[in-house]
Amino acid sequence: MALVMGPLALSLSAYGRLTVARIWLGATGQLPWRLMAFLHEAHLRGVLRQSGARYEFRHLRLQECLAARAERGESDATAAGDARWIH
Repeated sequence: MALVMGPLALSLSAYGRLTVARIWLGATGQLPWRLMAFLHEAHLRGVLRQSGARYEFRHLRLQECLAARAERGESDATAAGDARWIH
C-alpha cells in the first residue's frame, strides 16, 4: 500500500509538481539542470540582481529580448545570432 500511496502523495504535492516540472524542463533543454547554481552565477556576473528571495533582470533590454524569443518559441540554437549584443 505504501508503494502506491507514496508516489501518489508526492506527485500531488507542490514539491512533487516542482520536481516533475524541473525534470521535464531540464530534459527538453528549457531550463538548466542546476537552476540555483545558474541563477547564482548570473547574479555574480551582474546579469541578475537579487531582491529578497527572488532574482530580477538587471537590464531591461536583455529581459525584453529573452521574453520576445520565448513568445516566438525560439530555441537557443536559432537565436544564437541575436545574442551577439549581450556580450
